[in-house]
Amino acid sequence: MKKKCCLFAVLPLVFSVFTLSSCGGDIKLSNDAGVEYRLQKNADGWALGTLSFHGKPVESPLNEGVLFLRNAKDRNIRPVLASKAKRIDKRTVELSGQAEVDGVNFTFEMQVALEKEQAVVSLTPKWKVDKNLPDWEVCFTWHGNNFANDWRVQSYPFAGNSTEVNLMPMRYCGVPGALLYHPDLSTVVLFTIDSRSDYLNPTTWTGKTWFTFKNGEVSPTFVAGSGGKLDAGIDYELPLQLFLDNSGKFTSSIPNIMKTWMRVTDYQVDTTLFVRTPQEGYDMVAQARRNPSYWIEGFGFQHNDYADFCYLPMFPTFSIFDYRMYLKTGEAFWRERAFKSIKYLLQGQIPSGAFHTIHDLKTRNLEKMLWFQHFKDHLKNNPKQKTVSGFNSSCHGHNALKPDMNALTGQNLLLLWKMVKDNEGVDHKDWYNAAVKCLDWVLSQQNEDGGFSQCVDIATGEHAVSTLCGRTMACFPYASEITGDPKYLQAALKAEKWIRENVQDKFWYTGSHPDLPPTDYETDGVFNLITYWLDKYDRTKEQDALDNAVANAYYAILHWSPKQLSWVKSPTQLAHSEQQNYNTYAVFTYNNHKFVALDRLYRATNNRLFLQIRDRSIQNILFTLSEDPKWLGSVSEAIADPWLERRQGFEYKGVVYPDIALEFIMELYELGLAK
Repeated sequence: MKKKCCLFAVLPLVFSVFTLSSCGGDIKLSNDAGVEYRLQKNADGWALGTLSFHGKPVESPLNEGVLFLRNAKDRNIRPVLASKAKRIDKRTVELSGQAEVDGVNFTFEMQVALEKEQAVVSLTPKWKVDKNLPDWEVCFTWHGNNFANDWRVQSYPFAGNSTEVNLMPMRYCGVPGALLYHPDLSTVVLFTIDSRSDYLNPTTWTGKTWFTFKNGEVSPTFVAGSGGKLDAGIDYELPLQLFLDNSGKFTSSIPNIMKTWMRVTDYQVDTTLFVRTPQEGYDMVAQARRNPSYWIEGFGFQHNDYADFCYLPMFPTFSIFDYRMYLKTGEAFWRERAFKSIKYLLQGQIPSGAFHTIHDLKTRNLEKMLWFQHFKDHLKNNPKQKTVSGFNSSCHGHNALKPDMNALTGQNLLLLWKMVKDNEGVDHKDWYNAAVKCLDWVLSQQNEDGGFSQCVDIATGEHAVSTLCGRTMACFPYASEITGDPKYLQAALKAEKWIRENVQDKFWYTGSHPDLPPTDYETDGVFNLITYWLDKYDRTKEQDALDNAVANAYYAILHWSPKQLSWVKSPTQLAHSEQQNYNTYAVFTYNNHKFVALDRLYRATNNRLFLQIRDRSIQNILFTLSEDPKWLGSVSEAIADPWLERRQGFEYKGVVYPDIALEFIMELYELGLAK
């Protein structure tokens, strides 16, 4: 019986032609892309030595050994040198050796190989023991702990713009590894397990793999056998890859790395999944909304199948759909409900212009719900505020006004105002004025650094730190277009500089979940940025705008599962961890025009990859549509739970959201995939 766990190292460029050379006993491999690996000969054996790129060492040499054994109990680290180094060809060397540990014979091989025309280094270790060896793990890295450079790490959703990470165990969240980079992006390295392997299958030993890194102290390391257990009779293998880039820019480093990763791993979007046609999905959701159980007269639409509130930022979206259905069918009840939703929404606007986010269906104990420290402090300073009811902004206990959600509210309220005016000749000035007042309030919340806060304290007006706020970025240029006032576009251009430096260049996309802390790391907001950049490209035809849109798309691919996981029945390719604090596989579109953005990318670049991702992603979300008569056509929050974090099986779906389903089918309508 053989089980495998893979370990590779891939670099994203093109190598300079290998010279079959050795220096003082060392072996040097090099290629046309500027990659060089100098394997070091020590008195007692061989070590991995130094990896260089374009003539400069990427980091300090690994001269202690080829791999390390770690005792899981006392944390003792034991380096292991290779006793033999055999050159296979001009680009490949095979190292081998052995060690005796607690009376057990540990043997290994490590292949170090450079691709002929790709900037890729693969490190493929294989190892075994002749008797069971408890308490020991095997560690793999590519440089020593005497750091020569300053590094940051990104591994979604657990670390972004971080100086350290300890993923124990790893999950299959996107490309299985970590992005390591200098703060100025002068060097970017993707250190990953080869995604073609079954590397983190929790039903095998590979599910015990973990990853650790600490800037200046602990080199990036994969650890196989978490908890310490090596069994006789297993041929272990862990293919690792390193992808390198030193172009120095977000707009080039991420596309370079991801395109190379796709070529090396033979990445293909699986286009064979078919659940139903987009039109069938549209009809299913549209029919369910004719007389849904979740419409609460006097309140609006219930948020999901467990929430006891209606979510105000979605009300204009609901009304746009209902009004479109009225225009299509001529049935008056659609128009009446569309206008009722706006009536309920306007009741939730406060004098400042901001809209509350919640219309409660019952009184709730706020004290029990508050978990984020900032808002616990608020409650302490406002002891009389013990409960909430009616209109408030305490969604899931996150009690604050939400500028980004208000931007979404204002934008769609303007869109509805325009639709009705164009079709009926009726100018609902109260709608227009409410939208402008709302957007002006969002504008007033812009921080001094140029960014926008995700949340604002209700009592004090204190701003949280700036975050991605992608809804605002996508909304403001449109708001300037429809109102004729350039101030919104000017604010977005001011925020753009902050976005470039503090989001994109730091791989730090935060704050898009309005019910979580501002620094919560998540991936859905990236598509709002893509929309912003594509809109700018349409306005200006600046290549830089399109380059930013494309780079953000490739960055999103880094976060998505690259394949069907062998141990999960539900579709998993292109699924991603929903958020930092709720780690399940999600596939929905979340206030971000995800499918439209992918379609626009394809049309702007003629790159069929984006079209394939669009169509596969649509089938993924069609798979999650509920067939429960009460919640028919609603979208489940998850498509799977590959790590059993919810403890309800790999096929966990969670609660369902009718509003997310509506966003989805409205995108199908906009794309012309449904009528």
